[in-house]
Formats: sequence, C-alpha cells, structure tokens
Amino acid sequence: MNAKITFLAPFLALAACCTDTTTVVDANANEEAKALYNKLVAHGAQLKYMLGHQDDLVYGHDWYGQPERSDFKETCGDYPAVYGWELGNLEYGHEYSLDSVYFAEIKKQMKWVHQNGGINSLTWHSNNIITGQNCWDNSDSTVVRSVLPGGAKHDEYKAWLDIFAEFATSAEVPFIFRPYHEMGGSWFWWGADLCTPDEYKQLWKMTVDYLAGEKNVHNLIYCFSMSSFANEEEFLARFPGEDYVDLIGFDIYQSQWSPNFAENLDKQSAIVSAVAKRIGKPWCVAEAGYESLPDSVWFTQSVQPIMDKHDASYILFWRNAFDQPNHFYVPFVGHPCAADFEAFANSKNAITLSEILKD
Repeated sequence: MNAKITFLAPFLALAACCTDTTTVVDANANEEAKALYNKLVAHGAQLKYMLGHQDDLVYGHDWYGQPERSDFKETCGDYPAVYGWELGNLEYGHEYSLDSVYFAEIKKQMKWVHQNGGINSLTWHSNNIITGQNCWDNSDSTVVRSVLPGGAKHDEYKAWLDIFAEFATSAEVPFIFRPYHEMGGSWFWWGADLCTPDEYKQLWKMTVDYLAGEKNVHNLIYCFSMSSFANEEEFLARFPGEDYVDLIGFDIYQSQWSPNFAENLDKQSAIVSAVAKRIGKPWCVAEAGYESLPDSVWFTQSVQPIMDKHDASYILFWRNAFDQPNHFYVPFVGHPCAADFEAFANSKNAITLSEILKD
C-alpha cells in the first residue's frame, strides 16, 4: 500500500539524497506525518543526529511525575529532540502502561513534544494473546500464526489493534510507530524462533494494512527496528519490504554479554546506512544504552565518534527507571558520567530540542 506523494518542507533542499517526491507507506498520511518523515530525512542528510530518551518527561532516576523535570535536561542543559513512549497493557484497557505511565499523560506529553518541534516514537510491547502473560513469554510458538487471518486469535487481535488505533488517532499528533521490534532475537512472542520469516512479514503487513486501510490511522511513520545482526542478509531476513516501512534501524546495548559496543555500532550503522540509501529511506539507532553507565567517558568515546561518521536521523537512549536505582541510561546530576554526557549532547553534530529544525 505504497504511494508516491509530493509535498514540500522548508528544509527539504537540505536532503541531498531526495527529490521533491517522497515515498511514504500510508497513501493517505496526513500533512504532519509527511513533515515528520521529511524531518527524519533532512537530519540524516546533514549528518546531524537528534538525541532521544525514553520516557524522559514523566519520570527519571529517583523521581516520578514532576512537571517539566528531565534527567536529560538537568544534565546537559536542554531537553531531548526525540521521545520514546511505551504502550504495553493498552490492549487490556488499563489506565497506565507496563512502565507505570498513565496513557492520558503520554498523550499530553506527546502534544507538548510536537508543539515544541520534537519527535515522538512509540513502542507497543503487547501481551501474549494466547497465554495471557507479557510479551516476553515465549513459551508458545503459535502466537503469530494465531493472530494472522484465519488464525484462532485473529479477531481478538484485531480488537487489540482497534484499541491502538483509537489511541493513535486521539493523540492528534504524528509519531513513529515501532512495532514488533528486535525481531531477530527470540525474547518476544514475535521473535525469530517463534515464527517463520514469512509469518513475521505477514504480521507486519496485516498491521499496517489494518491501521491505515481499515481504521484510517494516518498519523504514523512505520519503523522496522532490528536487534543485533552480522550482515545485510541477517538484517533483511524479516524485512516486510520498502512498501511497508518508512524508517529502518536497530537496537543496540553494551553489556557484559556484548562488550564491543563501538565496534558493533559502527559495523551495524554502516550496514543499515547502505540499505537505507539503496531503498531511499531514513534510518536511526532506535534504542541504545549502557545500563548504569559504569564508563565515565562512554558517550564521547564510544558513541559520539561512531555517530559522527554515519548519517542516522537520531539515536534514542533507554529509560531512567524511577523504581530501579541501577536501571538508567542517561546520567543524572552528580553521576560520574554527567560531564561526559553534557559534552556529547553539546557537540556540533548532536541535536537537542532547542536546536531541532522546526516546521
């Protein structure tokens, strides 16, 4: 359901790789969604990458629900340009997400972000529709098959998509939608060992077709976000096709199990950048981080040199949990990595909210 749509934006000329005709997934995408897409294209073309943070405005290290607070801002002097939000448990009719954020508050903050020129990116860790457990329950390998047309859970899953569609349209702002991410691993019910590549592609296409075609949700930019991969073949193994994806990217973390962060970030960025150029799409580092930040120069030594080399639209760092003292990915005031993060966020190629190109 791909269409060629012609539209102009003040900064489109900055995107040397593009013409005045841009391809987006949704043939009926609204003007604000098109402008969001152009913003992603323009930043990558300029080698100016926006900085993002998950749940930045609603909680942080050791605090929750304090208006206008932001660990990101308190550390570097400005708010992030990109904001990640999570919708897990929306499908159950709950008032708040699996990260304890009220959905009404997410909508409120999404509007603030949009009004101030920022970008919203949403994930939806929907629960396992067969077992009733969370999305990390990978005990049943038939979940994806069950929600596809003809499957036993297809109608029930469409009802879940109806709930998402209502949230998306009532949010009244454009946003990046990043469903079924990290599909190369097997920790989610849609993971590699839980469904075939073809089943995964069917799931993705069904979701896009239903939201845009049947539910008239026209404010989304669809992002395909892979887990770790060694080459282009692995990255594209479950790619549903450029007609169904607006933005490509990957999630990457440093940990004791994956210590070579800079090397992996560089290699994977090069692979995705090459794919993006070939298919004419922007790309991003959709999630990144190093839990607790034990390296006091991690941002300037492991992240910045690699990001400066490549043409990503943005990089989003994971959340600072209010209820888990060691689960944070952006430093807070007083942390040994704070000065390093400030230097990184204020470097010439990194873009924070006050610097972002506004429509």
